[in-house]
This record gives sequence, C-alpha cells and structure tokens, in this order.
Amino acid sequence: MNFLISKFREYYIQATLDAPPGLQSREWGFLFFDDSGMRRHKSFFSRGELVDYVRSMIPRHVYHSAAYYQRPGAPTMKEKIWQGADLIFDLDADHLRGAASSYAGMLEQVKRETLKLLSFLLSDFGFAESKISVVFSGGRGYHIHVRDQRIYSFGGDERREVVDYLSGRGLVLDRFIHEAPVEGWGGSRRQASYSSCSGFAWLGGEDQPLDHLLCGRAAHPRRARSGSRPLQGPRHRPQESLQLLPQPRG
Repeated sequence: MNFLISKFREYYIQATLDAPPGLQSREWGFLFFDDSGMRRHKSFFSRGELVDYVRSMIPRHVYHSAAYYQRPGAPTMKEKIWQGADLIFDLDADHLRGAASSYAGMLEQVKRETLKLLSFLLSDFGFAESKISVVFSGGRGYHIHVRDQRIYSFGGDERREVVDYLSGRGLVLDRFIHEAPVEGWGGSRRQASYSSCSGFAWLGGEDQPLDHLLCGRAAHPRRARSGSRPLQGPRHRPQESLQLLPQPRG
C-alpha cells in the first residue's frame, strides 16, 4: 500500500493537473487508500487550492460534479442551490450491440461511434468545438462534455429531447416519404415511393446502433444529412483524470 501511495504522490507532483471550467461552482469528492468511503461536499476557489489539496492528501480517485451550485460545499443537495449542469454523453464499448470480442476492436468501434456523435453535436446542434471536450474514460470508452451556457439550465425533459433527437425516437417516416405516378416500360404507369430527404442512417452504423447515450437509451434510426463532411473532432486527451460525480437536481 505504501508503494502505491508513493507512486500516486510522485504522479501528482510531476503531472499538470487540469481542472474543469467553473471548478469553484462544482462539488468535489475523493476516495482515499484507507477505504474510509467517499469524502464529498468539498469545494475549491481556485485550481491552485485544488492542486494543493490533491498533492497533500494523495487520493486514489478524484471526482467532480457535472452540475454547478451556488454553494457547492454545502452538506445537502437542497442547500447547494442548483444553478445548471453540463451536457454529458458516456459511451462504453461493451454497451454497443455486436461489440467486438477483442479489447482493441471494442476501442476502435467506440471511437467511430464517438466521432459520429460529435458530428451530430457540431452540425445539427451547432455547438462550437471550443465548447466540447472529449476524454478517454480510462477503460473502455469516451466521455463527451458539452459546456455551453445555452444548455446549462436544461432540465430532465430538455435533456431527454436531445437524446430523442439523436436516437430518432418518435420519428414518423411517412412524413418524409410520398407516392407519385411514374412512367414505366411501354408507357405503363405505376406508383413509386420517393423520399423527401437524402436518406436514413443508423447512428451506430449500418447494423450497430449506439446504445449508451446521455440517459442510457438504445438508439434508433434517425435522419441522415446530405453533404455531411468528415469529422476529426476535438483533440482527445489520453486519459480522463477527473471523473464525474452523479448529481441529482434539488
């Protein structure tokens, strides 16, 4: 155990410890090597104060809330006073349908799905790349953080609408397809179906819909856009050093 603690201490001293935007409005939590349980309801006024705490206490896990609070260090959720929250997507390789059997194959597959989701967020929703952060979860997938003030106040209903749009939930195909008479061989006429949009696609690939979105709902067919461009996406960090602390509202 002492060896592990010394290695963590060495890492914390040498590494540049990044902090998320608005760190002073977030609740922080820590797990330590003594298995004393989660120490929550911590708050910090600056990155320097946070780094000093981590380097002196040597936690084995560091968590921060996705939500912003008026009083993040208050002992109860009601006293914290919720002010908003990031929009976060959690993609795990082993939650994809037909996931590859090898670890490398799963990571390659979930990377492709992450890029697809990023293309929706950038083109359909119009989020700027500077407002999106992509981090490797440390094991089997990616977390996408959207930090745009326009969505901070979204409640559960609005966030579910985002997921419904991405997954195509409630999409009525008849609104996009109509029948019209066409000339056939020998001047015969028949009814043919035409699509008023460019086509349809699966968010998770031709036969691999993405299962794990914001609320853990399965994906469904959704509208494909014409003229979509290849996406490189925001720069990926090699590992996510700060994990998410689930935050119920209120």
